[in-house]
Amino acid sequence: MCKICVAYTITDDYTFLTAVSIQSIINNNAKNYLKIYLITDGYFDKNNQKYFDEFKKYKNCEIIWVFVDIEYRSVFDFNLKSSIFNYYNLIEESKVLYLKPHEIVNCDLKDIFEIDLGEYSCAAVENIYNGIITENYNIDRQIFYSNGMTLIDLANWKKQKTYEKIKTEDFKEYIQYTPLNENATFNILINDCKHLDLKYCYAESNYYTKRVGISCSPKTLKEYKLLHSHIESPYLVDYQYGCPMNNDASNNSYSSLWWNYAEDAPVYDDIKSLRVLNKYKLSATSASNSFNYAWLLSRMFPYIRPYIFRIIIGFAISIPLGLLDGVTALALKPYMDYVIGGKTFEFSVLGYNISLTSLIMAFLIPVGIILFAGIQGVLRYLNSYISSWTSMRITNDVKLDLFHRLIHMHPQFFEDNPSGIVISRYVSDPAAASSGIVEQIKNITTSVCGALGLIAVMLYSSWQLAFIGVGVLCAAFVPVTILRKRLRKASNENMVISGNITTNMNETYNGNKVMYAYDLQDYRENDFKTQIKQAFDINISLTKRTAWMSPLMYMIASCGIATVLGVGTYLISIGKMTAGSFASFVTSLLLLYKPVKGLGGTLTGIQQIFVAMGRVFELFDLEPLIKDCENPKEFKELREKITFEDVCFEYVPNKPVLKHINLEVHKNETLAIVGNSGGGKSTLVNLINRFYEVKSGAVKYDGVDIREFSLKSLRGSISMVFQDNFLYSGTIKENILMGKPEATTEEIEKAIEYAHLNEMVEKLPEGLETIIGERGLTLSGGQRQRVAIARAMLRNAPIVILDEATSALDNESEAIVQKAMDNLMKNRTVFIIAHRLSTIKNADRIAVINEGELVELGTHEELMQIENGQYKHLYEMQFRQQEQEVDKIVV
Repeated sequence: MCKICVAYTITDDYTFLTAVSIQSIINNNAKNYLKIYLITDGYFDKNNQKYFDEFKKYKNCEIIWVFVDIEYRSVFDFNLKSSIFNYYNLIEESKVLYLKPHEIVNCDLKDIFEIDLGEYSCAAVENIYNGIITENYNIDRQIFYSNGMTLIDLANWKKQKTYEKIKTEDFKEYIQYTPLNENATFNILINDCKHLDLKYCYAESNYYTKRVGISCSPKTLKEYKLLHSHIESPYLVDYQYGCPMNNDASNNSYSSLWWNYAEDAPVYDDIKSLRVLNKYKLSATSASNSFNYAWLLSRMFPYIRPYIFRIIIGFAISIPLGLLDGVTALALKPYMDYVIGGKTFEFSVLGYNISLTSLIMAFLIPVGIILFAGIQGVLRYLNSYISSWTSMRITNDVKLDLFHRLIHMHPQFFEDNPSGIVISRYVSDPAAASSGIVEQIKNITTSVCGALGLIAVMLYSSWQLAFIGVGVLCAAFVPVTILRKRLRKASNENMVISGNITTNMNETYNGNKVMYAYDLQDYRENDFKTQIKQAFDINISLTKRTAWMSPLMYMIASCGIATVLGVGTYLISIGKMTAGSFASFVTSLLLLYKPVKGLGGTLTGIQQIFVAMGRVFELFDLEPLIKDCENPKEFKELREKITFEDVCFEYVPNKPVLKHINLEVHKNETLAIVGNSGGGKSTLVNLINRFYEVKSGAVKYDGVDIREFSLKSLRGSISMVFQDNFLYSGTIKENILMGKPEATTEEIEKAIEYAHLNEMVEKLPEGLETIIGERGLTLSGGQRQRVAIARAMLRNAPIVILDEATSALDNESEAIVQKAMDNLMKNRTVFIIAHRLSTIKNADRIAVINEGELVELGTHEELMQIENGQYKHLYEMQFRQQEQEVDKIVV
């Protein structure tokens, strides 16, 4: 086991960074024994040591604290950071690897630690941003080094006596008034540094690039390009100006690598909220803000505002609607006292004495109850209508906005998420979030007002008993408080599994032929059974967490009623309460149970609404990676050429798909793109219309970066025909018109003619108005391709992309489709991806893309002249056989 000594100089501000850096070392050095020195001073918060104590669980890792005394702290905490120059006194080792806190180790350190330094005191990589130093300091040297990682021979380091230089009065006074940083000091004082390849400490920073640009030796610049393009992997990554936690460094191409190590670090729970997650993964998205009610309501309010007047009217109706619940209970007091008791009810109005016999009271009280019930019924109808209308309008507005965002999402969004999850999150969640919010708040208003009305009746009947009843009311809310936090997880899991079930249904429908062909019925059924069981378990879990609330509240209410009966009997016996007041009170208490119970259920429903609402607004927070720049230009026409300038691209970090593609395609030229499967052909053409963003380099139209054009004008200039063209449910005519909705009848007829659709359309009983069904499955593959070509013809765009448009067709269908394609390609700039010689041989030039690189470019004849060329090999292996088959057909 190799012993490796690593040292950091840290302050409180660098606690999290250092912990993640150490975690990256541990993850890659299981076979080495690690002695990690942490150099700090008396200002360091001892509470932060707890994070580093977590590393004790790794048996091969030893954390050693070294506390140094400093005389002062100056700009950039320089006096503490300068401790690096005193390592030979602080660390009893022969060699040490110094790392800054924002370094990530991406390799086994043995190879680095065992670099032979010879007579050098240290080794480091070249600083690629030399301009930062040269613009501030007059230092005369050819190469400036970055001390983000410094391998130090402590014996030779001591000979330099650099620490003694730092302690001189001249130097001390200099750094007090000058923003001299650690790296500048390193380059001023160190003259015997061994030059290492950039992979030993690779750095990139948008901040530096925008300010002074890259300035370094040609060799290092070449290394930088390879590492920046992820063609090669760095051993160490230096995250300039912090790390992906900071906005300045969040665009670092290795940001995901930093977070991969951070996930394992003991500080992750404290920093994960700063992470820019790949939120395109909807199945992993939880309702993280479901308890942040103020935030959720503030986000929902813009959708509520347009209907606030109707909502206020609804709430205004809810108040008397709830208060009227107490009328029946209130009516029992005079009924019991005067009707049952046989008394006359006497009162005065405007000086007139009025007497109502018990017989009259027996008539008036029931009529009054019926009258109030009728009024309450009318109010209930109006309230239901208003709340339903506003709820549906709010839901529709949310769905429309979400759908608008959905159709402008990055293509990766649809690749990363199953259809069921998308349907669930974009259809079900908005309905759950918005349709119930007004209804539930209205129910709360009605329940609260009803409870207040009944409590008023109770107070009128007996304030002593009312005290008991209100106590029961308060106790009934305890289960709701306990329950609300338990609901979030179960509700979220239920929404996710519902989306998975929908996905299974969609895949079973769309993949039915594959299911039959490979006898997958049992597999799909078992998968569905598993999902159904998961849904059952989650819903039962939800039921177990909520079902006990109703009987518990019933028990609390029963205890309250029992107490009221006992106390009420006592009050009647001592003459402080009449039988009518007692009956009115008991009725109020019983009726009070209903709004309280309803209120508990309403609060539970509202919590579920907030869960859905949290998920909805997480969707709103998804930002498409590709969108218009500020003040975009309108693309009008291609005058000269399309240019790929040093284009690099990757779907997954560190896995390049295209590597430094340089290519020019002139106006009205046809370029065929061939190569091995997965080599990057389709990716290349998908960059032309910005389906994806280049990692580095640029795609330009007439010298203008396509990112400067609006997406609408850019994509409006391109027609695409895919291998498996998607047709929407509807008629043939509707699908063709998608190329140009405002097209005239003459334009449609011409497109049909050029696409060789005439014969097919004439045979159909309803012609162009024939319904083709979902995805156009009622048509053959060749017919679908020709409809797609007609759609592209109608658009009449100057640029055409044909992505293996004939690869799935038989020879007869291909021949017809090829004629249609020939018409589409006339006088246009065309990119053809194909595996068939018939599609390629007439191209002006052929580009061979293998493993993400442009390896050959030229005409068919030119490429065939290249000895051992890749196109020639491809032709011999594949195209010649196709040519022979065609010859046989001709004969």
